[in-house]
Amino acid sequence: MRSRPPARLEILTIYRGIAATLVVLFHYLRIAPLPSWTPMLPPDKPIGFFEFGHSGVDFFFVLSGFVMVWGYWHEAGDPRRLWPYLKARCARIYPAY
Repeated sequence: MRSRPPARLEILTIYRGIAATLVVLFHYLRIAPLPSWTPMLPPDKPIGFFEFGHSGVDFFFVLSGFVMVWGYWHEAGDPRRLWPYLKARCARIYPAY
């Protein structure tokens, strides 16, 4: 039997924070007026570094996939665990809808 990985990776919290910040700043710079010290840019164009902030959403999907594999890797390949896994996922996701 495989050993279990650590229950928590602190670096994931940092990555989530970075991704969330990029997404928020990307959207903020799209709706907020540009400061007077910035060069004139089209209003739909974020400034410099935050221009790729929309990729934070993609990063969240990748991070979510990693977390699911990290949490369930010890059960991978065991067909008896498929139905309990699917029930747990549905119980967690569908009540929000």
